Amino acid sequence: EVDSAYSASMAYEKEIATARDQAARDWKIDAPVERGGQGGATLQVEARDQTGRPITGLTFDGRFERPTDRRAALPVTTAEVAIGSYRGSAPAMTPTIRC
Repeated sequence: EVDSAYSASMAYEKEIATARDQAARDWKIDAPVERGGQGGATLQVEARDQTGRPITGLTFDGRFERPTDRRAALPVTTAEVAIGSYRGSAPAMTPTIRC
């Protein structure tokens, strides 16, 4: 479900351009998500260049989304915790009940 097919198309084109830029750099990005015991989640991003060396000084932003309610999305901003390693967390997602 989208508000505007035109806007969705433009966003998709931007994603394709971003993916092409990343492929040209030949960086390796690994971004697993770890679920916490209290319902929260942590995003861990590992960034390496084409030779396998860690990349420092980057910024990663993400969003944990709930497929059934996009209003419940939680933004995640990461911070560099070690050279080439970035981490960000979101608190427990509370259930949303609407009548």
